[in-house]
Amino acid sequence: MSLDETPEHVTLERVFTFFEPLDLCVLASVSRALRGLSERDSLWSVLCTSLWQGKAFVAERFRQTPSKASYRGSLADKHRDTITRGELCSLTWHFRFKRDAGEEWTDADPYWKRGSPMQWSFRTDGKMERADDHPELRANESEVRRWKFTRVSCGARGPKGRFVKVGRFPAYVVSRTANWGWLMESCWVVLYSFPISPYSQLPNEYRDEGLKVDTDLQWAEAFLYNNALNVPLRYLLQDGADSEYEPETEGRSAKRRGGARTRDSKRRKKSSPKANG
Repeated sequence: MSLDETPEHVTLERVFTFFEPLDLCVLASVSRALRGLSERDSLWSVLCTSLWQGKAFVAERFRQTPSKASYRGSLADKHRDTITRGELCSLTWHFRFKRDAGEEWTDADPYWKRGSPMQWSFRTDGKMERADDHPELRANESEVRRWKFTRVSCGARGPKGRFVKVGRFPAYVVSRTANWGWLMESCWVVLYSFPISPYSQLPNEYRDEGLKVDTDLQWAEAFLYNNALNVPLRYLLQDGADSEYEPETEGRSAKRRGGARTRDSKRRKKSSPKANG
């Protein structure tokens, strides 16, 4: 008779509910019988619920089958900084301008005026639409905004899902936050996949000074947009955007492996957008 077939396994399973995940992993190495008990989905489902509480995003594939594998998978997935089309379109994005966009835009932004951000949705047909009822910045609503994934931004290449391009605006760079949420930013704007507090109450990592993408990184995209130039981005870059984008863990800038950033360092100066984006 195996341990699973004895009354004792019921008692043991109840005891195991008080164990930490590491303790259960240690038990799994003791014997085959204990491994079977310590890896039961009923135990790990409780641990998953505790781990995921308060998290801004947990991939649906983990939520559907809470288990030891889902627990471990979600811990690894919180560092993934490439977003899928389905994930992008399933979320409501809370939008604000950065100060680098200029006073013309921050003064009109409901977030800077009242602490209430605009909201945007990405549709599966490649269009974007407003998802809030703020009256501000609706003059160009008749203009259809289209989005797509792009492989090039910040003078470097990245995998699909790292950069999101909306119209001719500088691309949004995708990253993750401490609460497992998503953040997309360009040199002028930020989008969060979760509700945000007024600026004075924002954690440092969500404030302008804690973000990584600025006009030094996206000077070429800002230059093309502000001058209404419809030329491939690679023509403004020495290395043809062959380097790989890799953000720093601290500070505002990002490092890249490869050649120099620009042809002309004079073009790195900060410039404000001529339109909302």
